Amino acid sequence: MPRETRYNIYDTPQKEKVQGAHEYCVAKGFPHNVSDVSNFFGVKDRFGYDLIQPGALSRTKAHQEGNKTQGRKQKLSGADVRETDHLLEESRVGIEAKGMSWDAVAWTLDRDVSGQTLRQTIGQCLQYGKYKAVIKEWAPEPLNKKRKKWSKDMYAKYPKPEDWYRVRFSDEMHCGYGPKGHLWIIRKQGNQMRYRHDNIQYRDPPPKKIPREYTPGALLAKSNVARTWPQKPDMRPGPYGRLTQKPVRRALGATPITPKGAPCMPRANF
Repeated sequence: MPRETRYNIYDTPQKEKVQGAHEYCVAKGFPHNVSDVSNFFGVKDRFGYDLIQPGALSRTKAHQEGNKTQGRKQKLSGADVRETDHLLEESRVGIEAKGMSWDAVAWTLDRDVSGQTLRQTIGQCLQYGKYKAVIKEWAPEPLNKKRKKWSKDMYAKYPKPEDWYRVRFSDEMHCGYGPKGHLWIIRKQGNQMRYRHDNIQYRDPPPKKIPREYTPGALLAKSNVARTWPQKPDMRPGPYGRLTQKPVRRALGATPITPKGAPCMPRANF
């Protein structure tokens, strides 16, 4: 902090005017009186002489000599920034770890700062940010053969690089059809970092189809109950829970129904 003297009672515009007028007259070689210049801008004579001394404090903080004292101390040092860069890039933490939130990264580094502070610091220093990961999906073999054939045909048709200047290659989704399972990862800017192998989200191939003989419907058809169960929805329980289908009654061991309609078997709970 500057020493507390009467020199500090004048605001910055007054100091700037006196120093600027004096520097201009000296640069142009105009004869002038420091008292007249100081009085013209409302500064007393003795303070005007203090303003133009070589050791006087600068009127702007940017030109002050020594360490700057304004503002709070930085919460993240250069070593913290390098450690964050090592965690996200050099240690190869994987695509899932790069999908962490900024608060989770700060907690992993054991730094008592908010995620917003970490994002601003490494974003300004190392150009980090949150970006959507590139997805490489699994494709079946017939589709891969068709793509390869189409690529060869297009290359034979347009062999020069100038023919492809008007073509835009992009894997971005520009229309939304619902969530696609994209990961938002922390990485540096640029296409070189975007298509790096550890910044790509790979989709697993779809599971193989279950053979038809092992499906629930096929297993039910092979069971004994399926052979006795009616194939049409004409089995209706009566008012007392009786069943009118003879194959089902025989399968359950029921006795025939009396002519009066009274139930001859306990209620079947299906």
